[in-house]
Order: sequence, then C-alpha cells, then structure tokens
Amino acid sequence: MSIVAPELIISGHDSQKFQETHRADPAVSFESEGGWIMSRAKYTRRPPVIYTLGFTDISEAEKTIIQDLYAATHGSSDMITGWIHPTSGAVKNVRFKQGPIPQYSYKGRGNNHRWDVSGFMIEEV
Repeated sequence: MSIVAPELIISGHDSQKFQETHRADPAVSFESEGGWIMSRAKYTRRPPVIYTLGFTDISEAEKTIIQDLYAATHGSSDMITGWIHPTSGAVKNVRFKQGPIPQYSYKGRGNNHRWDVSGFMIEEV
C-alpha cells in the first residue's frame, strides 16, 4: 500500500543542479553461434528514472517544506509524493532515493532569508 505525501512544489528549480538519469539499458542482447543477435526485455516494467535536484534562492517556507517532506518520507518505499517535472510540466509520482542528504546553503541578508538547496535524489515510482 502506498501512502501519498504532500506534493513537492517548489518554484526555484536550478537547471545547473538538475540531472535526469535513466537506469540501465532495459534490453538484454546476445549473439548466437550463427551470428544472429537476439534480444529480449530485461525487466517486466520500465526501469525508473532518477532525478538529482537543486533549488536556488528559495524562501524559508519552501525550505521548511523540503525538510518536512524529506523527514517524513526518506527511507520509506511506501511514501510517495507528487513532483512537477521542471521542463515538461508533467506531474510524476516520486519518492526520495537513498543516498545523498540535501545540503542547505544560506544566501539571505537581514530579514530576507533565502536558501540554496542541492544534492538530493528522487526516483520515479
């Protein structure tokens, strides 16, 4: 059973920190003695896509959304959240991937509390 968490909707996607990684080739190929190349599907479903994200110049409230969502869902394969792909605008069902922990860098001055966030990964479900 999947539990749907609040959506990850943050406005400051940073294109320099965004990466889209497709998992291994979903096909297995081998050559027979006669020279024929045979291939078949390696998986019964499409392999998931992994996204590396970063945000630039986000507010304190948006940082809190990321922190709370990460704390609630990280490490749980059942916690799924919606995420809007920055280039296509499509809503994807994702979960936080085991691995790097988000890094928060303070960029504000005075009462203008702004943050850069980098180094976390999500995986399409």
